[in-house]
Amino acid sequence: MTKDEYIAECVIEGARLKEILDETQTKLRAINRELEKSLEFGDKNTAKAVADGIEVKVVRRENVKWDQNRLHNFRSVVGDDVFFSLFKIEFKPDNGHVKKYLETGEHAKGIEWCREVSPGAPAVTYTFLEEV
Repeated sequence: MTKDEYIAECVIEGARLKEILDETQTKLRAINRELEKSLEFGDKNTAKAVADGIEVKVVRRENVKWDQNRLHNFRSVVGDDVFFSLFKIEFKPDNGHVKKYLETGEHAKGIEWCREVSPGAPAVTYTFLEEV
């Protein structure tokens, strides 16, 4: 098998598996929502059920987004002592500027000292060309 044939085989199998995963994930999300609707949670955010020797545990969750401008205003009203007892400081890099400084060498050693880089999983997208 040539390298090109091997790559083609991987692309075809990867796309097939991605389709199966997407379909399965959609079904699982729907089932999980039905379980959340059907189970009794009482005063807690956790509910359990057992069926055919399988225990399921459902935990209700909320997604919270914080408005940075409002947080800044709140900090000025309550002061640093109260604010920082409620919120932690977190520094988020501006990746464009970090890349620029690393490329130019300016502050590169300091930036490298502050970060830890490890390999991540590749982002792979399968697109069926007849659908494009």
